[in-house]
Formats: sequence, structure tokens, C-alpha cells
Amino acid sequence: MVLYVAVTADEYELPICVAETGAELARKLNMPVKTLYRLIWLKDKSLFKEQGKNRGYNIVKVEVEDEE
Repeated sequence: MVLYVAVTADEYELPICVAETGAELARKLNMPVKTLYRLIWLKDKSLFKEQGKNRGYNIVKVEVEDEE
């Protein structure tokens, strides 16, 4: 399972908002879905490490194992 999480833009990266889909998180954060996925892509490629300084949060995609 994949979760999309908005975290604080500091060294602690505390969760602010969690959603099961990128579209759901984008809706909660009032941003276009394309922007959300671009921010995730930039963070994954380490092209834009300080992406959240101006907004106050970063977007991360987290892989979570299903319990069975």
C-alpha cells in the first residue's frame, strides 16, 4: 500500500496530512494534482531538496506493508 503524506519542512518531518491517493492529498492541500506529483518526483530525484521552505511542508510517498 502507498500513502501520500504532507510533512513539516524541517529535519523532523512530522506528518501534517495523510491520504491514500495523490489526488485526495492534493484536494486536502488545495493544490493541482499535477503539482503534487511533480513535487514528489523532484524530491525522489533529489533535484529539489528544500522544496517545502516556502510552503511550510514537503510531500512524500510512503510504502507501507499490509498486515495479514
